[in-house]
Amino acid sequence: MPPFKNAILPVLIAAALGGCSLLPTQSGLGSHNQQADPAAVRAMSGVRLDRVLKNADSNDRKIVIEGVKEGKLDQASKTFNLALKLNVTSSEIHLLNGLTYHLMALAGDTSKFEMAEEGYQVALRFDPANWLADYQIGLCYLDQRKYGLAQQHLARAATTERSNPDLLFDRAVASYYAGDPRV
Repeated sequence: MPPFKNAILPVLIAAALGGCSLLPTQSGLGSHNQQADPAAVRAMSGVRLDRVLKNADSNDRKIVIEGVKEGKLDQASKTFNLALKLNVTSSEIHLLNGLTYHLMALAGDTSKFEMAEEGYQVALRFDPANWLADYQIGLCYLDQRKYGLAQQHLARAATTERSNPDLLFDRAVASYYAGDPRV
């Protein structure tokens, strides 16, 4: 992943939190001691949290934001898994659950990448038009250096969201690293 993608983090978090007063100005992540956890900063660098949360209901948004801010990703995951028992066909909940596993993987538990992929794939099974699921699984594959798979999913997402600059950039990155200059 290119190092300058870390510079996008504060903007993404600020957009997702919508001006939360606990946000420190330098790091983009709120916490009780007002200092960002470097692992959390790295974890968030490749995830387009603002795009995913825009379509989630306020309770789901609150769970993810609290999980990120306070390092409670395990609790967020348990909550989403419980919600999935009540509504197993919800593409949005599967997407958010996949996102939670993706964040856990980026924070260091790489065994969660497989669960993140599954969450995104199930979200796509229940709603094949869910471009955010394609986008996030593309980013998940990009984080794992599976550039061909990343390129496929990012291209699918780009067919719906043709004017999204972040998506187009990520697609170009995947194509470059896959050795496929045609984008």
